[in-house]
Amino acid sequence: MRPSRTVTGIIFLKGLSSIIAQTLLLRELLVVFYGNELVLGILLAVWLASGSAGNQLAKHRGDSAQHPRRDYGLFLILSTIWMPLAILFIRLSRLAWGVGDGEAFGLGAIVISSVIALAVPAFCDGAMFSRGLRLMGSIARLYSWEAAGLIAGGLAFTFFLMPCVNALAITFFLGTVNMIGLWILERREGAGRLKNTVTIVLAACLIGLAASEPLHRKTIEMQWRNRSIAAYRNSAGGNIVALKEKN
Repeated sequence: MRPSRTVTGIIFLKGLSSIIAQTLLLRELLVVFYGNELVLGILLAVWLASGSAGNQLAKHRGDSAQHPRRDYGLFLILSTIWMPLAILFIRLSRLAWGVGDGEAFGLGAIVISSVIALAVPAFCDGAMFSRGLRLMGSIARLYSWEAAGLIAGGLAFTFFLMPCVNALAITFFLGTVNMIGLWILERREGAGRLKNTVTIVLAACLIGLAASEPLHRKTIEMQWRNRSIAAYRNSAGGNIVALKEKN
């Protein structure tokens, strides 16, 4: 039995959101940690281990789970809520750990911060893959549509989102799109159990999207300990911040 267009669209959005979320979080963490090869290895290990754990847990419950659509929606909601919180945590992590400007994080702080920021969205992504297989009914169709989303998300992030939109706005925009897709899925094919929750999260995403620019500026100022920021840009080569210092 072929999946509906709504289910196919949700899987496409999963791939698109996954690559953007992963790239966004890794870039933010590398900025804070003054990333090198060791840091990048830790970040990827946390993401892969968490995603594998989510997939295995969902797969273990696969035979007994009677509502894969509801489970998929719950994991998507959790990931949507966690993403902006992860961005805020990353930007304030130097203050939380008491690490000064120009000072490197200790290995323990890097691991713990990486787990806090990455584990939940990666776990949800892995679990949604397993639940997505139940919805699609075919591993080939699942891989194909998720891969299409990954390609589209990578291109959109590199050429449009990264140079033009701040990180918090991206997370709230992704949350808005995903919640609209989930709301449509619930309305057309689900029992409607999640519609109220999805509506609340969607409203929160829209409010966050409207307030993303001042929130972005405030968190960047706090990240740089309220120093005067002359310019802040994201480029293909990394993050660039110019500070204005008094002579």
